Amino acid sequence: MSLAKFLKNLFAQFVESYQQYFAKTFGYALLWTLLCFAIGQALAAYSNYDPALTINPLSILTYFELNLSMNSTYSFVDGFKILFVFFVVVFSLNLLKNASFLTIFYLFLTLILCMGLDYGFFLISGLIKAGISSIKYSYLYLWLFSILALFRLFVPFILFALTMQLSIGKLRFNFITLCYLFLSVWLFYEVSFEAMRFLRDNVFALILAAFKTKVYSYVMESLLGVPVVASFFVGYYCAMTKPFAILRGED
Repeated sequence: MSLAKFLKNLFAQFVESYQQYFAKTFGYALLWTLLCFAIGQALAAYSNYDPALTINPLSILTYFELNLSMNSTYSFVDGFKILFVFFVVVFSLNLLKNASFLTIFYLFLTLILCMGLDYGFFLISGLIKAGISSIKYSYLYLWLFSILALFRLFVPFILFALTMQLSIGKLRFNFITLCYLFLSVWLFYEVSFEAMRFLRDNVFALILAAFKTKVYSYVMESLLGVPVVASFFVGYYCAMTKPFAILRGED
């Protein structure tokens, strides 16, 4: 299938998925988001942070945007994005009407694998920094760190998407399928990221202007972010499942 035809079908699927599922599933997505935020806050409270870290999280939404692990200190809250993908997949399996015990078992194995890989990518970043620190401003140095950042962000989406296909007995893919899957997830990630940034900078900032303390601002922005993040569940469901269906000729 040509790229142009794939993108045309994919954009149509995004629109149809939101028309078909958004209103009916938004309440469930809110519950999953609240649970995800609660666990994310627990991870943040018990995470270690490098002393050189100067970034203060403005709310739970910050954990969607940043990797807070630095130097030799791994912050467990960096797994928050992986946890979010896990909840998206559970939500998606409900739409696919496939949530057997074996499927849930596969998902937990994938969750553990993704957490381990994230820590591994962090360790590799440290080795690269130590090994080629003398040329840290070279294009090679910047490229390696960019690739590792992409891996930490998108490998969980891809692995969970493959696990879903395995669970419904339709895991047949090749390199082109993998590329189209990455493109689909990347496109929706960019849209959701920019939408969240726009709301934080232009809407939430105005609403929160009356709050003078960081604690209240943190809590209120996190609460404001719950419906926003919940609205992304259908989009990620589409991004992680529809590329396979399109390439199989089902959509």
